[in-house]
Amino acid sequence: MKTFVTDKQTLEDLNIFGKKAGNSIYGLFNRTHTRGGAEALEQMFQLPLADREAINRRSAAFRYFQQLQIAFPFQGEWLDTAEKYLENTDERSKLSAQDNNLGRKFSQLLGSDDQFQLITKGIHAITSILTALKKYREVSNDSPLDKEIDITTVLAALHQKTDASGYVPGKENFEQIAALDQLFRFTYTAQLKLLLQYIYLLDVYISVALVAEKKQLHYATALPGNINACTKVEGVYHLLVENAKGNNISLTGKQNVFFLTGANMAGKSTLMKSLSIAVFLAHMGFPVPATKMEFTVLDGMFTTINLSDNLDMGYSHFYAEVNRVKKVAKLLEQQKKLFVVFDELFRGTNVKDAYEATVAVTEAFTNCHSSLFIISSHILEAGETLKKSSQIQFGCLTTKMQGNKPVYTYQLEPGLSADRHGMIIVREEGILEQLTKFNTSNTAKEFITDTQTVEDLNLFGKYRNTSMFSIFNRTQTTGGERLLEQLFRHPLTDATAINERSNMLALFSQLSLKLPVSNDTLSLAEDFMKMGGSTSLLQTFSQRSRNLFMKYLGLPQEMEQVQKGLNALITFLRQIQDFHRQLKKLAPDHPFLATFSPAVAFLENERMTGLLGNPSVDQIWKIARYDYLLRSELSEEVKALFRITYELDVYLGVAAVASEKKWVFAKALPTTENRLSLINFHHPAIVNSVTNSLTVTGQNPMIFLTGANMAGKSTLMKAYGIAVYMAHMGFPVAAREMEFSVKEGIYTSINVPDNLKEGYSHFYAEVLRVKMIAEEVSRSGNLLIIFDELFKGTNVKDAYDATLAVIAALTSHQQCVFMVSTHITEVGEALQVQLPEKVQFVYLPTIMNGQVPTYPRILARGISEDRHGMRIIRNEGILDIIPQTSIV
Repeated sequence: MKTFVTDKQTLEDLNIFGKKAGNSIYGLFNRTHTRGGAEALEQMFQLPLADREAINRRSAAFRYFQQLQIAFPFQGEWLDTAEKYLENTDERSKLSAQDNNLGRKFSQLLGSDDQFQLITKGIHAITSILTALKKYREVSNDSPLDKEIDITTVLAALHQKTDASGYVPGKENFEQIAALDQLFRFTYTAQLKLLLQYIYLLDVYISVALVAEKKQLHYATALPGNINACTKVEGVYHLLVENAKGNNISLTGKQNVFFLTGANMAGKSTLMKSLSIAVFLAHMGFPVPATKMEFTVLDGMFTTINLSDNLDMGYSHFYAEVNRVKKVAKLLEQQKKLFVVFDELFRGTNVKDAYEATVAVTEAFTNCHSSLFIISSHILEAGETLKKSSQIQFGCLTTKMQGNKPVYTYQLEPGLSADRHGMIIVREEGILEQLTKFNTSNTAKEFITDTQTVEDLNLFGKYRNTSMFSIFNRTQTTGGERLLEQLFRHPLTDATAINERSNMLALFSQLSLKLPVSNDTLSLAEDFMKMGGSTSLLQTFSQRSRNLFMKYLGLPQEMEQVQKGLNALITFLRQIQDFHRQLKKLAPDHPFLATFSPAVAFLENERMTGLLGNPSVDQIWKIARYDYLLRSELSEEVKALFRITYELDVYLGVAAVASEKKWVFAKALPTTENRLSLINFHHPAIVNSVTNSLTVTGQNPMIFLTGANMAGKSTLMKAYGIAVYMAHMGFPVAAREMEFSVKEGIYTSINVPDNLKEGYSHFYAEVLRVKMIAEEVSRSGNLLIIFDELFKGTNVKDAYDATLAVIAALTSHQQCVFMVSTHITEVGEALQVQLPEKVQFVYLPTIMNGQVPTYPRILARGISEDRHGMRIIRNEGILDIIPQTSIV
């Protein structure tokens, strides 16, 4: 069956799955009662359909169950138990007459015959399922599901054989259990698994039908494929927005491009997502959030709404946009029929290049009559130029003013919107007023940051190769890894504490030591210490006697585990003692010895000396004696050594990174010195990256950064933020030299997405981000703040006014350090006149090699005049690809 193609970016843009299942399209439809049903539903979302008959067939099935209005007739526990039971097909677990002996009955009396109990539960679950399935089929005549999976013959045979066994739940005997076990697990295994798949699909159909009924959704009609691309919807709205307003949109092969305009917060992104979700659901055969919908079946969908840069690939935000357009162009070149959405096309570049690129790409898309496109833009001039094309529809979401407050109708109207309310919104949110306040009485004890900053700087992520955590995670133990994560989450705000940790790590980096304990040994030792504690030697002996008795019964024992754990702990103690002696010899003044030596001292007493001298403890009286000694009398001392081992694990790993990469440890200065100097710093995740230097003082706290697309602005800003964050942890930084006055926290705004749950557009999300940071700046007065492309989600006039006003207000907070990038170089020119002493102007230049721009990524003083966005698009060959896709 042909499937509908899409990608991760689209799924994230539309929140198909979401980080939290309850706040996603999948989560909205997932009213399933079984794990198998939830998995079957997810599979449908992962693989929408591109086959008209399959789509209409599935829609008909949902309609059937919506009309049937039947509750799911099975308990989820039955299905889980049955599935687990059927997975065990080991012949050795099969019941036989020889198993029904005195030993089994004795074990059953003790409650320890686990295998027999699992088999009994499995049989009970399956017989319950068969009974419920029989009752369901009595009320569901001509079910579409029976055409997908025919279970009539199998179900009849299973019922006949189960009835013949005489099995009655609660009154069964061993012979009946053994017979049904043979039948279910070894004869009809495949048939029973087929029944489970039938039930899981039934779970999905009933779940989706319930949502369709409750939400009053409707079913789309898939049209024949012998006509040009077409999608017509009436009353389409967003499923996850309460009280959402519906709109009508019609796209056809003759007018296959829809150009959407409107003010910030007018609802453009929500409208685009609404239609995209409807198209996605329609290709699944699911009910859609619209009063009516018909469409031709397409091959796939690609949206670009919340697109971030890609540091792993070296992509700036603009180049990520270019590559996104190129990806779509190549699919169009392959004659793919697509539904394509671009929200604010080329917003990551300057206005002139964005205008030229938007016009060129949009005009090229009009040639692709078998695909449909929606493009939004704040560049009204692009819309005016495109009016000459009869294949482009123009729609706008208008705004009405009530006094100084914009009111949003969320209703689509024909034409272009000239509404400009970005600066009004900034003023309404009180950002500029907030920045006139100075309240620095509350000094932060904890280093402050937030999730957005952590994601912008890629700080966390064990399984992300380029995350800072991943780079520094050389830990050998689970406890060490947990401690490393704690250190990452809690940078320091005291200069003395920072320098002490830096000094200790620097000394470790010179010694090239390795952790003496393996994770397996430490894990066994930890598990041993967690076993049920003994309060007296007598109880220990009593417990061991019970174990010996149980051993003779042939049941599982803990004696071997205790012995293994005890010997692992002894090995651990020996290794730590040897490491302490080695460190003391190599570096007698090492600061880590101040906590290490007292903790290890108890290993030198007479009792421990005798224990550590034994190669192995295997006699029961010795096991009992040392078990009591270590887990009762010396429990706290042993646990203290565990904690020290975790610290060693972290410190040795970090020191190894510093030594291997030749990174430097920064010098922390008191807050009063108001200085941040980074010499030859670079991004730690980029190999052979170019270095740059920046020094900021209270006299010039603002760094104003400009540069062409792909010049490296975002990477530079991230490198700067990461260096400051790592320095506050006392960790090495990717630089030749660094000095810094301690800050109370860091906030960045680099990849800010919209927030549909809260009803936020991309621009309003930016405004709220700036507002939150302004409040923190006023409260603390001692932060590092990084803004990449401030207010890029609005029109150029509002972006200019807002950027200039906010920067001017920020510079009055001279204990903070600010770094702001923009493509609006006119802001820089205004600042050179208004605030020449408070702002440092730097840019990343571009050097032309013929028609190809090259990027040295070395900072220069001043403001960039480079414009190469349109040249990049031409060099990528995008405009050469798209026209070739014309299908009439």
